[in-house]
Amino acid sequence: MSNRDVPPSPSEANEVLAPITPLPTQFFQIPLRYTTYRWWRPIAETTVFVIGFVIFSVVVVVVVVATALAFGETTMGSLESLSPDLTDLPTFVVAMVSLIVIIPAVFAAIGMVGKRPIGSIVSIWGTFRFRLFVQVTAISVALYLVMVVGILLTQPAYDPHFDVRALSLLALIIFLVPFQAAAEEIIFRGFLGQIIGSWTRSPALAILVPVPLFVLGHDYNWAGSVSIAAFAVCAGVLAWATGGLEAPIAVHAVNNIVGLALGAFGIVDASDVDFTGASVLLDVGMSLALTVLILMYVRRSSRRDDLGVPRLKFGRDLMQAS
Repeated sequence: MSNRDVPPSPSEANEVLAPITPLPTQFFQIPLRYTTYRWWRPIAETTVFVIGFVIFSVVVVVVVVATALAFGETTMGSLESLSPDLTDLPTFVVAMVSLIVIIPAVFAAIGMVGKRPIGSIVSIWGTFRFRLFVQVTAISVALYLVMVVGILLTQPAYDPHFDVRALSLLALIIFLVPFQAAAEEIIFRGFLGQIIGSWTRSPALAILVPVPLFVLGHDYNWAGSVSIAAFAVCAGVLAWATGGLEAPIAVHAVNNIVGLALGAFGIVDASDVDFTGASVLLDVGMSLALTVLILMYVRRSSRRDDLGVPRLKFGRDLMQAS
């Protein structure tokens, strides 16, 4: 595999999609590579995204209400808070689908007014690198298993139960959470990151500016907000360093699956939004450790060109590009 910033493809023969001069920081500047780019396109994309997201969200609400009326019950009450009861099966499904609809809304915005392939929101290669995703997932699972063992050995279970309902919830978690994690990474690290990166050409700003919005989307106390902010920064660094969203999505998905699975079986309180100092240290430590391990792994792999990641000296190149 060639290690150019953007591999040659048949689409490059088309003048509309012809890449401009490659930039030192690849992922966040992808929109600038297309001759169709204009400074106002991100504003138009955002407008179309908001409209599309509202439409998809209304569809979700209509389906939920119709289902509730058909079965004589409602799950809307538990969704009034930013922290709904995610151990309730219908509520969990609605909460996940409400976020997953971000994906088609972003794709519609990029395709309709962005005038670039929707794959450009995913990686510098315009496609989802499944091999990278699988390998980062394996690294994340290994480290989180160590954490889970530590939790089981050091603290009593909150309300342990292993029944059919818990297993059903686990199946839904494994199926839906990767899409939910992908949706959040696509909007925060992909969509917003590339808007900031196309206007400023700074990876540091593209990483940091979306962080407050990501934090506001999570209803935690100040300690939990610190943990979420640290995770967002690490995810942004991974997106920039690996040239795409595969690594952040993998880490995000594993993190959420582990937390929700522990809540499904009553090992931890899934509705607890008040982080302690110890839990923040654990979460921030996990985010930093995973980021370092993944960067070390992909840096070694980039020398063999087998994962499609850019050849970057991460710290030096980030500072120079900023």
